[in-house]
Amino acid sequence: MIDYYLNETNEQRKYAYLREVKKTLRNVGNITLRNVVDLKRNVDNTFKNEPNYKNKKAKLTNLDKKRKDIAKLIEQTEKLISEKELTFFTTATDEELNSIIVQLKMQPGKCPHNLIEIERQIIDFLNQIQYQSSVIEQLRKIKCLKDQYILETSTDIKTVLETKLDSINKDKKSREEILKEILDGLVKESFIELENERTGQYKVLAAFKYIEQLLLTINISEEVQNEIPE
Repeated sequence: MIDYYLNETNEQRKYAYLREVKKTLRNVGNITLRNVVDLKRNVDNTFKNEPNYKNKKAKLTNLDKKRKDIAKLIEQTEKLISEKELTFFTTATDEELNSIIVQLKMQPGKCPHNLIEIERQIIDFLNQIQYQSSVIEQLRKIKCLKDQYILETSTDIKTVLETKLDSINKDKKSREEILKEILDGLVKESFIELENERTGQYKVLAAFKYIEQLLLTINISEEVQNEIPE
């Protein structure tokens, strides 16, 4: 459309092309901002509401592709209004066009920071999904071995649990000392927090997180690993 404007000699047709250019540029700015807002909302909704881990991962990966497309659009827009079509913007002296260009330069300027934040969020969500998937898979395998009554002989679960107990009992402490050490450790790892110091009441923050970490420390022998059904 810009080329048509530059090639046209008839003022009436020239103005028609200018009007189309202004309309397109105005839409580019609005669409870019709207796409960034929609992208962030879709990323949040997908992570929070999609129950299927595989679909959640696939959707977030596709949303990351959209993020890259938006970033390319911003880059192309910036080149358009600053380098490639410099002749057009110096030739088409139009007050409304100048106002649109100023607004357009401001709008994409807000977007790169938001896109960087969205990228960080997507990476964080994908890492969480990977972690949660590994926990679920480990739990499935352990349950399978338990159902076959070979959990203790096929894993080091006995050693893991004994090590946990030994680290607490190594100094032959009293029951109260052992309990305090366990609670202090859970507080330090942010699994619980002291809610009422006077009554000694604790609030559970992430009980499942503790179990997750314990599960992932259990090693399953390679021989048995290959025999566990998918």
